[in-house]
Amino acid sequence: MRRRPHLPPAERGAVALHLTAAAAERKLKLPVCRACGRVSYPPEEICAVCLSDDLVWRLVASGAVLLAETELHRSLGRYFELRLPHRIALARLDAGPVLQVHVADAALKAGDRVAVLAHLDDAGQGVFSVVAPGNENRGVRDMDLANTVIEGRTAVVTGAGGGLGTALIATLQGAGAARIFATARRPSAKDGDGVSWLPLDVTDAASVAALAAGPAGEADILINNAGVNGNEGLLSAEGMDLAEQEIAVNYLGSLRLIRAFAPKMKERKAGLIVNLLTILAQANLPAMGSYCASKAALHSLTQGVRAELMPWGIRVLGVYPGAIDTAMTADFPPPKMAPAQVARAVAEAIRDNHEECYPGDMAEGLREQLLADPKAVERDLARMLPEPR
Repeated sequence: MRRRPHLPPAERGAVALHLTAAAAERKLKLPVCRACGRVSYPPEEICAVCLSDDLVWRLVASGAVLLAETELHRSLGRYFELRLPHRIALARLDAGPVLQVHVADAALKAGDRVAVLAHLDDAGQGVFSVVAPGNENRGVRDMDLANTVIEGRTAVVTGAGGGLGTALIATLQGAGAARIFATARRPSAKDGDGVSWLPLDVTDAASVAALAAGPAGEADILINNAGVNGNEGLLSAEGMDLAEQEIAVNYLGSLRLIRAFAPKMKERKAGLIVNLLTILAQANLPAMGSYCASKAALHSLTQGVRAELMPWGIRVLGVYPGAIDTAMTADFPPPKMAPAQVARAVAEAIRDNHEECYPGDMAEGLREQLLADPKAVERDLARMLPEPR
């Protein structure tokens, strides 16, 4: 029988899935009655005051008062038993409802003003925690510590020899990572400042296995950054070589790394996997259609492994930037983001416990257009094809 990890309760009603969807983006949303303005919690489909069924989920101010708090020293649930003592409380939102919350700041006591944060627990469900006002950007440190903190952690970065890899390493160092294993096919940099350089071919099963069997295999954070772009269309390329290379590196390489590192993360019941994609994984730019298709495969992979690893408290972050100013996009027209900008966005997404990250105006703009009219985006990108040859 397959052993399952100890996790917090995951059962939720269908209505509460709205809460979890908002919590995945660290947004505090609750149902609001459009007829009388009442904010309800627990989530309801019908207003308990005026009986209207015209409820809409809206952002709610995080201000609240801590009504009462309790420190648990015993629990019937194995998940909480392993984390005792654990503090829970009741907090009344300024908007009205009383919430059951986890207490993230040790100094808080009944009667204090607090800020309520919505986030995901280790079972991938939306929950609430409270911190002292002004500490909202610090993030929650009680239920998702291992997966939101870079400081003191060990990280592996693939494709570290390029511009974005260099920026990711610098950002991890700045955030206090204890050790970084930087990998490349042919490392040319020297070890130092907590960075160890290792050879890695993500398309070679033996190379990946050797990396995972060594000290790097204990990493808390795996960043799948290695990638190739042949800058060719699906049909305009001469032969299948470029398409096969893109799939081998961008998709199969990332899958191979995740499969190699996931077992030890499962043992620890914690871990963070970061997949570097592109907003073009969600909308094909035919001028580089083969690359976009390989990243679309990685996008689907990211969703699939996120679901498979969630029961073990392992988090999977997908990063979808626009064009980055690296050697890979030398022929791509501006504007292009600096690699450091993308690396900072990755660090912020880790801290804020996001599942997706869209660095830059191009990515955010295209994402909004895809939500509004995906067929219009498809047609616009098709117009960027060069003249037939």
